[in-house]
Amino acid sequence: MSDSCEHFDAIDLDKFRNYEQCVDCVLKSDTWVNLRTCMHCGGTRCCDSSPNQHTTKHATTMGHPVILMLNNNALWCYDHEIVKSLD
Repeated sequence: MSDSCEHFDAIDLDKFRNYEQCVDCVLKSDTWVNLRTCMHCGGTRCCDSSPNQHTTKHATTMGHPVILMLNNNALWCYDHEIVKSLD
């Protein structure tokens, strides 16, 4: 699988570092499995293994394709469906 994507080139990895909780789950007093940070606006939300799947909903509605997957330190692009490891 390729890890080349023009969306990855535009990402500033040092810009967002709020990895503590899903902002949407907290509002609903709900829980999450893993967290993802939007690399466009910095919002941290829950993954697709979580009941609410807030990251995918955010990416789809806001048009923010790149997220940082916190559990495996990798970028994911929804538009191109590719992953880039940061390790």
